[in-house]
Amino acid sequence: MRSSAFLAVAIAVLASGAVAAPLWTVEKSEIAYLFYGEPGKAMLSISCGQEEGETGKDETRIEVEVETGTKPGQDKVVLRVEQDQGHKDVPLKPLICGGLSECKNQPDGEVYRYATSVPGKGLALDIASKGRKLVIDAPGAKIEAPADAAAFKTFSVSCLNW
Repeated sequence: MRSSAFLAVAIAVLASGAVAAPLWTVEKSEIAYLFYGEPGKAMLSISCGQEEGETGKDETRIEVEVETGTKPGQDKVVLRVEQDQGHKDVPLKPLICGGLSECKNQPDGEVYRYATSVPGKGLALDIASKGRKLVIDAPGAKIEAPADAAAFKTFSVSCLNW
């Protein structure tokens, strides 16, 4: 009887761990979003569409969340988009607490996110159509996200329709 109770607990733990695995999801609101992470907690997001952002027109925005306590590093931060024919490196800018960027839960001088914003939908569509894996290895952010063909296609269609 004890062994079956132990087995039930072990199965429950394994099942709950499987549910929490990071995955790609697509959301459509005023613009198209592609998220990678646990449900409700994206580690990586790509958006596509017209937004009142840095460019004021159609844009692609990429954001990578970082661990609390991350200090800016000396090396450039890039999101590597691995493709069938090589790779493309997308430079990301560390966003740092302090000045105009007030952080509620972090002190000044810490990185709270890596991000980029570029005009047009081209980068988002390129990632969705050619990307096979997205990788970042930077202070506070280490992600290896294999592409999900169905999610990438849904995102691409949504992006084109905005």
